Amino acid sequence: MTTMTGFAHPVFGTQLCFRKIVKAMSEPGSLVTVPNVSGLESMSSATAATLLTLTSHTTPLFIDPKIGNPLLLRTLCLHTNVPIATTLDGADFVLLSGNRFSYDLMALSCGSEVEPEKSTTVIVEVEGMHDGPCLKLTGPGIKTHRIISPRLPGSVRDYLCNRPHAFPTGLDFLFTSGKKLFAIPRSTHVEEC
Repeated sequence: MTTMTGFAHPVFGTQLCFRKIVKAMSEPGSLVTVPNVSGLESMSSATAATLLTLTSHTTPLFIDPKIGNPLLLRTLCLHTNVPIATTLDGADFVLLSGNRFSYDLMALSCGSEVEPEKSTTVIVEVEGMHDGPCLKLTGPGIKTHRIISPRLPGSVRDYLCNRPHAFPTGLDFLFTSGKKLFAIPRSTHVEEC
């Protein structure tokens, strides 16, 4: 059975990537560079590193068919034992392509006031981190405000600017491109600028 490689040093790569993801979540909109992951050609290195770090046998993952392929699924299952969800509503993590985005974010679990940790984390591969419309971020982890301009799908931008769920419920987002990622957690207020 053929699989693809992951981190050059799995333990150290996963630990470093986890620290980078925590930094991104605690400083919304800040770009971080994650350890390189080779051999997962159907997705960016940052996406592959994020999946190898965050998923496990207890966290079902839905993968956009535009990104997923049988070799990728076997590799993720080998490295993390992650169960692959066939629908959005059954997934703890959702990996979506920012290119030709056609998913209903309202179908994802937003948690509850009693169990906000039951919400879905959405990982979106975007085509660019600096060539989209400007967004202004405010909230925890941001001193005054932070301006970002990633190329986000329109429905994702609309969701972020008009969050339908009151905190502590809602969706957390990780956006990846190349070896970089940034996060917009559910506690962050987003507006167009």
